[in-house]
Amino acid sequence: PLELLQAEHAAYLAFLRSDKPDPRGLRRTHYLTMAGTAGIVLLVTIGLAIYTFKYQFRVVQNSSRGFAFAILLLLMLALARITGLTNLPDDLAVGTVIIAAAILTIAYNQRFAFGAAGGLAVLTTLACGADLKLFITQMAAAGTTVLMLDEIRTRTKVIAVGATAAGVAFLTAFCGGLLGAQPVRYSVASGAYSGLAAIGASFVITGILPLIESAFRIATSLRLLEWCDVNRPLLRRLAIEAPGTYN
Repeated sequence: PLELLQAEHAAYLAFLRSDKPDPRGLRRTHYLTMAGTAGIVLLVTIGLAIYTFKYQFRVVQNSSRGFAFAILLLLMLALARITGLTNLPDDLAVGTVIIAAAILTIAYNQRFAFGAAGGLAVLTTLACGADLKLFITQMAAAGTTVLMLDEIRTRTKVIAVGATAAGVAFLTAFCGGLLGAQPVRYSVASGAYSGLAAIGASFVITGILPLIESAFRIATSLRLLEWCDVNRPLLRRLAIEAPGTYN
């Protein structure tokens, strides 16, 4: 059955590229679908721009921050598109939204991060050609990440947040699969892929945390704690030459 569906889809794509007569209006339907998708993408992009202008104006004022924000969203969208164009499960795209939500929470604040993650989740769902289940799973996992990642004092905090988001993603994807009348084993597999993507995203965030701090010119609580290490040369010199100031 899968081979037949793939052959039918290939024949449909070949027909769209041909000059054969179209009595059933397949080309018209295809073009209208593309126009609708483009319209939604345009509206979401405008909405993100307005939301950024209203709630995080320093992104607009600072060209480097604005560039980093745009690159982040485009990169995550491109990664999600790869899953849509390949045989990879769409549920892996959950990780891209979690990465974006975590980075924006670290760099800015929870409200802005959740709003931007919502816009990215819409675009990601469209890029993957997925249904409402993927969108809800992405929003649930991103919301969990944003709410829990308020302050980073240890690297294990990011992993713990990822593990919690993985559990939420698994349950959401699993229940969404059952709601869509999918067999239990497919629903479990969908939940497992979503959870795996969430865990993977947490390790990615842990690894690139120094890059995030450099790109957005911020210092997390973890970085401040590292700077308070008494073995750092400047603090040792301060303790020797100006003990009163050091204390």
